[in-house]
Amino acid sequence: MPKETTSRSAIASLDSSSTEIFRMPVHGGSRARKFPYQSSPGWRKERVRLLTGSPLLRPLMRSAQEKAEKAEANRVAIEKASAERLRVLIEENARLKNQVSKSQESFESQFTKSRSHLRRCG
Repeated sequence: MPKETTSRSAIASLDSSSTEIFRMPVHGGSRARKFPYQSSPGWRKERVRLLTGSPLLRPLMRSAQEKAEKAEANRVAIEKASAERLRVLIEENARLKNQVSKSQESFESQFTKSRSHLRRCG
């Protein structure tokens, strides 16, 4: 593994607000000299702008945007379907609770009738 050092010209080219320090191999020379666009504070934004404006990347960017939109639409559809399913389950639960309470009332009334009948007969 090559020994690394910090290039003085790279440090000098950074503005005072930047905390980024370029490290490079000792035998590699100055990175700031090799890649002058990296010495300016906004080089990354400019490079991204140049890449995204490339005619070769436009179809890829469009495809990625379409995929992101489709994924978002799918997520929304799943949320709606989940909400609808939850609503149906809540209604089903309420209906079953109502049936159980009616069955319980029916059982209690039958039990009371049979108990009173047994008292009279026995």
